[in-house]
Amino acid sequence: MLIAALAVLCIYGFSYAEKKFPAGSEVQIFVNNSLSYTLPITIDRQIHVNGPIGDTVIEIKNSSVRVSDSPCSNKVCIEHGWIRRGAVVCLPNRVLVLIKSKSDGIDAVTG
Repeated sequence: MLIAALAVLCIYGFSYAEKKFPAGSEVQIFVNNSLSYTLPITIDRQIHVNGPIGDTVIEIKNSSVRVSDSPCSNKVCIEHGWIRRGAVVCLPNRVLVLIKSKSDGIDAVTG
């Protein structure tokens, strides 16, 4: 019974987050804590950014974003996959890919 209740709460939480935090409209790419790019999420492209340990490749396609290649050893940023909201971070290469909405000041971090 407890597992079923937790499953229902999880499903409700995900649907609430989808409504409260809609998909973003632009992609911001930070390298070494400095904003390098601000791009619309609706235009498909591939961006190469140079971090401290090499090039990170970021792909924007079908209003989603992912890190497709990175010089880091653990590849967690690549395993994160495609996102429509939130962020992907490559800590070893100091690259942050953040999806933001132009219209609102609320994001998943500040609520």
